[in-house]
Amino acid sequence: MNRDDMLIEKSEGAKQIETLCYDIAVELGLELEPVYWSLEFVKPPESERHILDVEAKNGMTTEIRFSRAEIEAFTTSPGKEITEKKIRMELEGLL
Repeated sequence: MNRDDMLIEKSEGAKQIETLCYDIAVELGLELEPVYWSLEFVKPPESERHILDVEAKNGMTTEIRFSRAEIEAFTTSPGKEITEKKIRMELEGLL
């Protein structure tokens, strides 16, 4: 993992995405283990290679994939809406 990858996964946008994931899980009545970021090294830098790994307490898991641009754009209105839909869809699959 290079320095830029580490910085984006510790950025304000990434932290807000994690918080949104927990908030949506609460809305859905889903209990989560701690979420964490991982990186798929073989994908090009502009692809969805940043992965928010999510495990529900019911044992189900999912990987929510984001590009660097999506994480950076999260702090804007359209970025939040798109990300919220993506997270909600993945978490509903864990129910």
